[in-house]
Amino acid sequence: ITPRAARIPGQSRPVEKRGIAPEWAEWCDRWRATSPRLSKTRDNLHSTLMRVGLWLAERHPKVGSPADWTAATCLDFVAYVSEARVGRYVFARVGRVAAAPGKPMTAKAKSGLLYAVRSFFVDLQRWEWVEPRFAPHVALGLPPAVRRLLGPSPRDIDEVAWLKLVWASLNLTPEDLPAGGASVGVVYPFELVRAAAVLWTHAGMRAGEITRLRCGCVRARSGEVADEGVAGGENVRRLPEGSVCLVEVPYNKTSAPFSKPVAGVVREAVEAWEAVRPEQPRRVDPKTGHLTDFLLSYKGRRISTSYL
Repeated sequence: ITPRAARIPGQSRPVEKRGIAPEWAEWCDRWRATSPRLSKTRDNLHSTLMRVGLWLAERHPKVGSPADWTAATCLDFVAYVSEARVGRYVFARVGRVAAAPGKPMTAKAKSGLLYAVRSFFVDLQRWEWVEPRFAPHVALGLPPAVRRLLGPSPRDIDEVAWLKLVWASLNLTPEDLPAGGASVGVVYPFELVRAAAVLWTHAGMRAGEITRLRCGCVRARSGEVADEGVAGGENVRRLPEGSVCLVEVPYNKTSAPFSKPVAGVVREAVEAWEAVRPEQPRRVDPKTGHLTDFLLSYKGRRISTSYL
């Protein structure tokens, strides 16, 4: 490890601190070690706070501690965020930063910058680590011009491409599994991969929700089911028994656990995997902190969202 970086426990990548005031970095490290947020959330916010340290070093070199921030400092930071461009105050130009340097940041990225700093100061003031010199929700609020640009931006999936994916998940064979690449050393059973593929194409769930499903989360729905897509009355179409099953969606960022109807093929794929799934130790669910028998798990490790 070079002196310019310090490794975060549990992470393989170092945290860059080059060009940041040591006092600011120490405060951010202390906040990260204390915050009760999820580990991934803490990492993301901490990374953003490190970038804010670059801005401080250039625009306010005398402001090293959060206790030195004033309403005027916040106002200057909000003004910077409003006009922020890709590639400013970053440690490395990779990915989108390398592909689009100098372009205006998206409204979502600007909102993320302000959210990180706002959350940081809310916690510091609530924990009485610094004296409250300003109201973070007011001084670091999102400008109306940026807020108006936020919101859902749905994109239609190409129907032909989506149907190919659905067909591929339903007709997956052991020969289709990769024999090498990034997953060398972790060869998943075919039944697990097929269950993951069918869940991804038929369950209508987030990747994080699918990887956190527990064993026994899919159950049969008895009796015939009315097709809700058909108008009511005597012409209501009845779906045959077994064509619909229920899957228990785990606790997520928008709701408590609930059950939803999905295609019966999901139950077939999941039960095929559960029939051969080896006994494994329960693992802690990062969202709830409970010990859970994860469905899509092998050799004591659940599959990652990137693999899915």
